[in-house]
Amino acid sequence: MTYKIKTKIIVALFTMVFAALFSYNITSAKEGYGTPADVIALASSQIGYMEKATLDNLDDFTANAGSNNYTKYARDLGVANNQPWCAYFVWWCFKNANVNPSGYPSIGYTNTTWYSDRGLWHDRGTYTPNPGDYIVLGGPTQHCGIVEYTVDNKVVTIEGNSSNKVVRRSYELTSTYVIGYGSVDYSGTQANNSTNTYADPSQTATPTLTPTPTIDMSTANSANNPGAPYPIPARTLQKTVQGEDVKWLQQFLNECYNAGLEVDGDFGEITEGQVKTFQLARGILNDGIVDTTLTNKIVKIWRKFKKAGNTGANTEEGNTGAEATDLTAKNSSLLTSSLRTLAFAKTPVGRHGNLRIRGTKIVDKNGKTFQLKGISSHGINWDVGQPFVSRKVLHELRDKWGVNCFRVAMYTEDYNGYCVTDASSRKTLLKTINTAVNAAKELGMYVIIDWHVLNDQTPVKYQKQAINFFNRVSKQYSGYPNVLYEICNEPNGATKWGQIKKYANKVIPVIRRNSANALVVVGTPTWSQDVDVAATSPLRFKNVAYAVHFYAATHGQAYRDKVKTAVDAGLPVLCTEFSACEASGNGNLNKSEAKQWLDMLDGMNIGYVAWSLSNKDESASLLSASCTKHKNFKSSDLSAMGKWLVRRYTA
Repeated sequence: MTYKIKTKIIVALFTMVFAALFSYNITSAKEGYGTPADVIALASSQIGYMEKATLDNLDDFTANAGSNNYTKYARDLGVANNQPWCAYFVWWCFKNANVNPSGYPSIGYTNTTWYSDRGLWHDRGTYTPNPGDYIVLGGPTQHCGIVEYTVDNKVVTIEGNSSNKVVRRSYELTSTYVIGYGSVDYSGTQANNSTNTYADPSQTATPTLTPTPTIDMSTANSANNPGAPYPIPARTLQKTVQGEDVKWLQQFLNECYNAGLEVDGDFGEITEGQVKTFQLARGILNDGIVDTTLTNKIVKIWRKFKKAGNTGANTEEGNTGAEATDLTAKNSSLLTSSLRTLAFAKTPVGRHGNLRIRGTKIVDKNGKTFQLKGISSHGINWDVGQPFVSRKVLHELRDKWGVNCFRVAMYTEDYNGYCVTDASSRKTLLKTINTAVNAAKELGMYVIIDWHVLNDQTPVKYQKQAINFFNRVSKQYSGYPNVLYEICNEPNGATKWGQIKKYANKVIPVIRRNSANALVVVGTPTWSQDVDVAATSPLRFKNVAYAVHFYAATHGQAYRDKVKTAVDAGLPVLCTEFSACEASGNGNLNKSEAKQWLDMLDGMNIGYVAWSLSNKDESASLLSASCTKHKNFKSSDLSAMGKWLVRRYTA
């Protein structure tokens, strides 16, 4: 993913909902000391804080962003700055939430010893973590964070120093990246014994949610109730509840968001998934719970929708014109096309063959301008990316999503990244790439092999490994007409174009020796945004395109101007990663800006690839977080971003 500039902070709503959901322990603490809820509220309020390049602007969330490990957390704790700070963040949260100081280890711990010595340590797979627990994560160096909650066999965390910022992450409870959990002794009773008094959620009665304000029932009559004859809900709706008011909610989701739900009054998994998609589209906590505050908002949205006379549009407050009709009746017909068995000559690669650069354009074997329209995997080193790489999925992407290109994103340094993992895991990564390349070849689709530089910042760091990798894959796929090589995803931090050029001048000749005609994509500085800088001193190789990435809620006209400047200077540009959300991969979708971007790229015949085919719980994911399938996707499996993208690609 890309550089995170996150401005939305959700505190109060989260605390209310999850304090209730985990009432069996989240408010327990030694008298006078902070509770798990206090820690989570404080940690949540820090999401989006970015480490700094220097000691300036330490209190500002986004100013002076850099990668030199300067943070307010180290300053406030009185410890050395310019050091890895995940443990500092955890300790800062515990200290400032006034957690009993005997209930957690001293600063700097990312190991398990302190908790093990007190009988408070739990290895992965032996324990269901509780809110406020300490989580230790693995890799070549250990990492840590705070457990926010668990849901659907996933643990959701808040972590500092994750991609240089404070973020919310989620992991499968069985993920090998999770080492285990430390039970913070909020009660102050376990500092010197081995008994864990936290309740096992499976042995705890279903908690009762904190009462919510009573809805104004003056809106419940048929004249003011947009969902009549079903009653406006006067209670909190969530999974497992049933009733006529659930039908009201289902009808709203069908009418305004084309959810395709059966109006049966049963709040099951499918309804919950559609609620989460709606919440995500609105930029609110997508917990699948509809309290009376949200119900009142739904009433306003639905009335506005009815008043506008829409029959399938998302008429939300403040949306008019093109934005107000963004979610059209086409929702109900998404992904309904049949899979086809095509003769190779009729596939994208069969028709267009080897791609090459001519001037600023990508052209096909006939010399005609060709536009790639693709989707990227998430990182294939994670379980939110690898399971979605298969021939069946690529077939669906080609015939149902309107895609002619698939990008295989392989991280270099993050968890299980190619350059930091063991030989067995590298073999698995190469096998996944091979699955994608050969499936794409059979289906006549283009495929981009992406060396996903991110936390390593500069491609020079693993230049030797990159040379060996690209020598291997370019030799293996020599003669394949459909393979493109992206040699450095998003150089960032202090990495300059001159450094990228030197790296490219080492790697590209290796590829050329094995695959003389392959198209190579080179990342540009500042998370592949500075294509205008690359245009001032381009590489001297043929068949090279330069990557631009955008996240529409962060990158507006000024970044589009960079693309225009680069192309006007003669630089061939390819957009190998984009989304409508913020650069964090989360936040609201700015579909208006995204439309301007794609309209511009279409007008310039520049290809683009969307991030990402994943069910990770973030705005950029094309699949809903509630989707548990790895193929045979339906409209109801799509996230808000996924629905928008499929409509755009298949229009």
